[in-house]
Amino acid sequence: MNAMEQTLRSSPLIPMIEKLGVSLCVAVQGAVFKVAKARRRPRTVRNFEALDDRVLRDIGFTRNGGRLH
Repeated sequence: MNAMEQTLRSSPLIPMIEKLGVSLCVAVQGAVFKVAKARRRPRTVRNFEALDDRVLRDIGFTRNGGRLH
């Protein structure tokens, strides 16, 4: 192992990059689940306000701009 590889392995950025990768993976899995869940819903929309509320709820927001927990 050369000096550059040794420096990279001991770098504090490596654990941060790994954590970023894991959190990105979790976010993508959550998004895929939400899309799959949305596709299982009935496609009939009675009015556009209900559709707006449903879309906002799927992405985690409320109509007044707040976030769902």
